[in-house]
Amino acid sequence: MKNKFNLFKSVIIFLLVVLTFFFQPNSLSAIETAPRITDREIIEALTRIEIRQNNLEKEIAQLRVDMNEQFRKIDKQFDRIDKQFDRMDKQFDRMGKQFDRMVNIISAIVIAFFGIVAVTIGFALWDRRTMIRPFEAKIKELEQTDTKLINALKELAKDNKRLNEVLRNLGIL
Repeated sequence: MKNKFNLFKSVIIFLLVVLTFFFQPNSLSAIETAPRITDREIIEALTRIEIRQNNLEKEIAQLRVDMNEQFRKIDKQFDRIDKQFDRMDKQFDRMGKQFDRMVNIISAIVIAFFGIVAVTIGFALWDRRTMIRPFEAKIKELEQTDTKLINALKELAKDNKRLNEVLRNLGIL
């Protein structure tokens, strides 16, 4: 049985080797033959490559010129923007100065208002005191006169019963 199996195995290997050579004859050779190229074809190919390279160099140079032009335009735009920002800064400075002036004016008005109010209140208090002093002096004078009159009535009430009774009813005695 082993013999049959070995024989079968050998036949299959042989068939595989034969089929491999039969269906792929070029795969077993290590060197492929290239078609022969003449010197003229090589020179023409190199000439075409050189022309393409020159064209590419021209395109690259043109792109550099175009890019430089674009960068100049962008720089001009940035210059315009910088000038615009400078104008805006000057405008903000002017507005800031105007705002400071307005704040100073409003502060002066508020201070003046409070000054006028303080002067008015001071004048009212001064006027009141000066107006009250003469009345105070007259009231003191009247009080002294009343005290003298009451003392005089008390003296008279000692001798006069009717006056004594009236002064007691009034609460003076």
